Amino acid sequence: MKRHEAQWLDYAWGVVGCGREHVERCEAGGGVGMPGDPSARFPGFVGPDFEPGRGVLCLAHIHRYLPDVDDGEGASLRGVASAIVKWKQQGRSSEADGAFLSQSRPAYLDAVAGWSWWKKHYQPILDEARVPIREVAFSNFAKCRTVTDADSGASLRLARLCAQTYPPAALVAVLQPAAVLVASLQLDVGDVGEVLVIRWNGRNGVDDTGLRMANWLPQQGGRLRVRRG
Repeated sequence: MKRHEAQWLDYAWGVVGCGREHVERCEAGGGVGMPGDPSARFPGFVGPDFEPGRGVLCLAHIHRYLPDVDDGEGASLRGVASAIVKWKQQGRSSEADGAFLSQSRPAYLDAVAGWSWWKKHYQPILDEARVPIREVAFSNFAKCRTVTDADSGASLRLARLCAQTYPPAALVAVLQPAAVLVASLQLDVGDVGEVLVIRWNGRNGVDDTGLRMANWLPQQGGRLRVRRG
């Protein structure tokens, strides 16, 4: 196991088994856990070829939750949730940690490939910068899920709440990526030193200068290629 993977597992364990107080605040704000353990949360993933100084971290608000779809067999995060719950039940050990990585990572990578939101926002800049998905890490500001259609403000509210317990800068410090891609202009990653941060509106793709994605993508993709070396 690589050093950054071991350090990420320490971070992920804190997310998966987050404290009762945080869970209660999350649920009061509209947050939902996962099948098999409503208190468990999603830490995200680190691609198998991710390397500090070269890999790219993608950050989003939250996992959207569709009650009639996302808890059934074949749901996009079902395999991820199963690996998380099993890890939480088993507890920490070298065997359990390794099993969690080997089960959750491919499940997440398979899920990401089918997300229309990922294809719309992250895939264009990853393609422009020639970053394979296996060199990417992903996490949400909010580690739960929520029914965004029922409450349009839940995504941002829960992301801000969760960032108090799990500051994005702490994850950046663990992974030390070449860059952080943030599909939000309403959330701040904090002090991440010299790490390149590229941000845009997660609804329409407009960046903080008012440019549409088609206009800022070539320049920012070029910056990311240079940063990765």
